[in-house]
Amino acid sequence: MCFVALGCNCDRVGSLSTDCGITSGQCNCRRMYTGRQCNQCSKGFYSFPECKGWLVGYPFLRGVSVLSGGV
Repeated sequence: MCFVALGCNCDRVGSLSTDCGITSGQCNCRRMYTGRQCNQCSKGFYSFPECKGWLVGYPFLRGVSVLSGGV
């Protein structure tokens, strides 16, 4: 299957671009996002699309805005 012809459908918040792998369809996800279309929060994060970090184990994320591109 060629995802370029079908469209990647990368999430605009979770992905770095609209491009994806030609055969895998995997979008390039921002930190804290996962899934083929980057439309899920990574393990340890919650509340898509914000993908807030649990403070325990992720203290460096306090005050960081994912939507502003600060990650």
